[in-house]
Amino acid sequence: MRGRHWWATASTLASSVAWTWVLIDEPAPWRRNTSFILVACLLIATALAVAAILIESSRFGYRLAVTVIVIAATIALLHERTAPWYFGVALIGASSFLLADPTLGGWVRSTAAAARIPRRAVALTMVLLAAPGLTALVSLSDDLGTLPWLAGASWLLLFLYARGLPGALLVARAGPPVLALGSIWLPSPGRWVWLGQMIAATYLAASSDVRLAVRPLIERGSRLMIPPELAPEEIRRALGRDS
Repeated sequence: MRGRHWWATASTLASSVAWTWVLIDEPAPWRRNTSFILVACLLIATALAVAAILIESSRFGYRLAVTVIVIAATIALLHERTAPWYFGVALIGASSFLLADPTLGGWVRSTAAAARIPRRAVALTMVLLAAPGLTALVSLSDDLGTLPWLAGASWLLLFLYARGLPGALLVARAGPPVLALGSIWLPSPGRWVWLGQMIAATYLAASSDVRLAVRPLIERGSRLMIPPELAPEEIRRALGRDS
């Protein structure tokens, strides 16, 4: 079936919107501010997955979309049954079926890029993205403490690293240990979930994969000056320097 990527991304987006509606309409068993963090995490992950699938037919995009469906299914298991709940579960089923084939293609690219992003760099971005949502997920009716501030800091760190901005590597390596200290002001069990994820992020950020993702060994557009006599013969002939 042609255009399967459109159906897969549309169903994933519809599922996220449906569960956003469910959580805003009736957040129990979570507090309302906890549900807002869940909603934000779900929508950010969905937006990234849809963009990655449609623009680049990215393997990462499909895996992230599957992660979104898993999170939505977990929310469904913990949330009480309401009329919107059944609609959301139906969309989870449809999305799971449509995402079962990871070779659906994309809109701009029909096949995934040959050069893969280093796995540990991808894992670091996933941890920074999911940490606030997973912490909120286990908090249920507990007070969030400093989680809203930690969530904003984690997503800001993710943005700086993903964009490869100046100082991104330093921020990516120094940020998780600092954010881990914020677990002191979180209630249990969210405290331990957050702390475990920040320890994992600290470990991943120290790897060479994370450095190569923002500082490749060969920079694009770099030039290497060589003497004219060492240039290939066809280039010297074109420049009129072949004696």
